Amino acid sequence: TMKIISMLLGFGGGVLFSTTFLHMLPEVDEHVKELIEDGSLPSVKFPLAEIFICTG
Repeated sequence: TMKIISMLLGFGGGVLFSTTFLHMLPEVDEHVKELIEDGSLPSVKFPLAEIFICTG
């Protein structure tokens, strides 16, 4: 039973963790685009907002 509880707690934590990141993504993407337009960040061909979120 402890193994099941541990698995459910891990699953619940993952759901909360991913929900937090998905909630933050539009705001981070908007700010990254503003910084690229201002010239503070370089214009690159890969998604900077997602990389910033994944790296913390």
